Amino acid sequence: METLSLTNRIGGASPVCAEIDLKREDVSLIRSYKWRGAFNKIYHCVSQGIEGPFVATSAGNHAQGVAISAAALDVKATIFMPQTTPRLKQRAVVQHGGKNVDVVLCGDTFDEAQAAASLYAKEHNATVIPPFDDFHVIAGQSTVGSEILVDSPEVEHLFVPIGGGGLASGVAFAFRELHQHPCRVIGVEVVGQDSMTQSLLHQEQVTLGAVDRFCDGTAVGKAGNLTWEICRDYLADTMTVTNEEVCAAIQTLWEEKRVITEPSGAIGLAGLRKAWSQSLVDPARSRCGTILTGGNTDFLTLPLIVKRSQLAQSTRRYFRFEISERNGSLIDLLDQFMDGINIIDFQYGKQNPGEATPVLGLSGSAEQLTEFVRRIGNSTIGVTEVTDHQATLFRAIPFRPDLVQHPIFLHVDFPDRPGALREMMREISQLTNICYFNFNDSGQSEGHALIGFEFDAVAGQKQLFNAIDRMDFRYRLVNMGGFIEE
Repeated sequence: METLSLTNRIGGASPVCAEIDLKREDVSLIRSYKWRGAFNKIYHCVSQGIEGPFVATSAGNHAQGVAISAAALDVKATIFMPQTTPRLKQRAVVQHGGKNVDVVLCGDTFDEAQAAASLYAKEHNATVIPPFDDFHVIAGQSTVGSEILVDSPEVEHLFVPIGGGGLASGVAFAFRELHQHPCRVIGVEVVGQDSMTQSLLHQEQVTLGAVDRFCDGTAVGKAGNLTWEICRDYLADTMTVTNEEVCAAIQTLWEEKRVITEPSGAIGLAGLRKAWSQSLVDPARSRCGTILTGGNTDFLTLPLIVKRSQLAQSTRRYFRFEISERNGSLIDLLDQFMDGINIIDFQYGKQNPGEATPVLGLSGSAEQLTEFVRRIGNSTIGVTEVTDHQATLFRAIPFRPDLVQHPIFLHVDFPDRPGALREMMREISQLTNICYFNFNDSGQSEGHALIGFEFDAVAGQKQLFNAIDRMDFRYRLVNMGGFIEE
């Protein structure tokens, strides 16, 4: 077990720090706990004289568990994976299984791949290795709980992610029945894939009509029959978190431990953080822990993890403003209402000759942002919070080039410090009108923005270049598909 330092601020009070326990399943041979259940199931079959062939369905981690177990026990396995499975996990299955494993990519969802695997099992008389809904698989996953109690017998609250429920049911059963331990095991699911929570709420198994797939390792539309019964009887509670809260948990792991889990691997930590923020648990007074269930992160998902983490932070909020489409209107807004607040995102494209609707991401203390909302709300400026809007997340910036006169587009580099962007805008506000702005704070020492400027006449462009040169900002001309006048 390792520990993680967490800091919480409740109701604007002074920050409270606590140490929580981390069970690091992301550092196993397959970067996941899934080898435990797969190995236990296949070993049991082999010990009973069943030597294959075996078949399994998985979006990644269970597949790796089956692959490494088949290689270790020298049996053959065919693994069906959805075509949407991250390539990192596909490659890992082949590497772990070698000649003992065949991989079949089929369908876009787990259910489609599972249907194909079931047909294959019937046609080839193969033994199915379920990902979660099996006694021997659950027993294998329960060893995680036994190991936690060896290293942290004083744990009082353990937050465990739920997909199909194999890990949560195994750990909860182990704590209560095998070790008679009073620890409260809390299951955590992501909104949009919370089939276990819905099933427990309705006291019958619920199948979700659609499943959110961002946390792909737990993207299951229906909990297992056996896991549902065990979770119903042994879990102390369940709760849900958002994808953004999961990404914020991953950011915490990186900042404190230099660890990056896959999204589903940090669900338990997201639940613990949320429970603390809502005063449901107090890690500063009672021992709390969670399981980092996997570290098979697809590199291409990292930018989205960063963006969604930003959206989850109470010190970062996004607003769409309604201001006049004229030189200087935006700098007036900044000077009047945003003293001490840093701009970490700027999205704007000209769509209307008389009105501008820029989206600004603002960073400041909770008190600063609360005061900003109060002041802007008492003004005549139209404002809408868009922190949780999909257009904000995906940076959708509408733009009408037909409304722009004599434009140039520049990629501008400037020192990433509070006020630098405002200084530039104040300097150029009397020379040009901004018709396009795309800036997102990357946390580097230098900021980068793609900015479109328009002019009443081409001659005005030279004055802009001179002004930016005086500020010693680097820039380069960008070709925007013929919008620039040569």
